Amino acid sequence: MLEAGNNYQETILACYRQMCVLLAEVGLEIGLAQTPREFAQLSSGKLRFGKEAVNTLTFLFEEARYSQHSVGDDKRTKAISQLTILQNELASELTFKIGESRY
Repeated sequence: MLEAGNNYQETILACYRQMCVLLAEVGLEIGLAQTPREFAQLSSGKLRFGKEAVNTLTFLFEEARYSQHSVGDDKRTKAISQLTILQNELASELTFKIGESRY
């Protein structure tokens, strides 16, 4: 489980990878030539819900992956919470679309 990990950087990277899986499940896949930020901008533009979570997770990923300083438990916790929010908001969006298609 993500909460159990004490390697904060790896947990944030895992949250970002899981975000990419979730977005791919709704038809938003990262291109080979896209930067994480470009992918976040493209995804945010196409989502009704979850935009803030995508942008926050991308920012945390970039910090964990590319910065020289270490990231702490507060950022690990934020990444996990943003992933949970995204999961919930994507589920809500799917439910909304299903309900919308009935009319």
